[in-house]
Amino acid sequence: MNFDNIVFVIASGWRKWSDGAITPMEAWGALVGPSLVVTDFEDAPMACYRFDGGKTAYALPMIEKRARAEGVIESVAHVAVHQVLGATDGFQTFHTVVGLELWQRLQQWSAQQRDHCLLMPLGALLAEELGLLQARIVCLERSFHCYIHTAAGLFHASATATSERVEDQRTAVRVLANLCRLELG
Repeated sequence: MNFDNIVFVIASGWRKWSDGAITPMEAWGALVGPSLVVTDFEDAPMACYRFDGGKTAYALPMIEKRARAEGVIESVAHVAVHQVLGATDGFQTFHTVVGLELWQRLQQWSAQQRDHCLLMPLGALLAEELGLLQARIVCLERSFHCYIHTAAGLFHASATATSERVEDQRTAVRVLANLCRLELG
């Protein structure tokens, strides 16, 4: 499917990429033509969790229980699972934990559009068709995300620049590179 618009719904605002240019967009506005909406769910937490034991069929409640235990979420939430990697002794997930109210509002807004409107979580974009020993890095304004499928499992790290100045962007990239290096050796 070809998209007339690519919309970024991120913590700092809504942006539309159309005809090769990125422009600010009114939040919750009507879209004209088929659209792909990439969202970070207002900077909702993304993570990779490893579970020793348990079945992948129970991934959603296991993720939610762990996220609550770690203080990641306190209210009602929706877990968007981007990838599940099974193993003989358990499994690993890559997911985003989204506030239920925001999840439902985005779903409703998408359904009200006159043409096709596909919502794609940023995590799903990172994991899309990523194979073993492959990585993807995405920059979304001041936020940098790295997702890697290693032989040891799934890995995600992110860093956010304090401003849009080039020096601050470079610092965020160095922080992200160091996080990856420390975790992956």
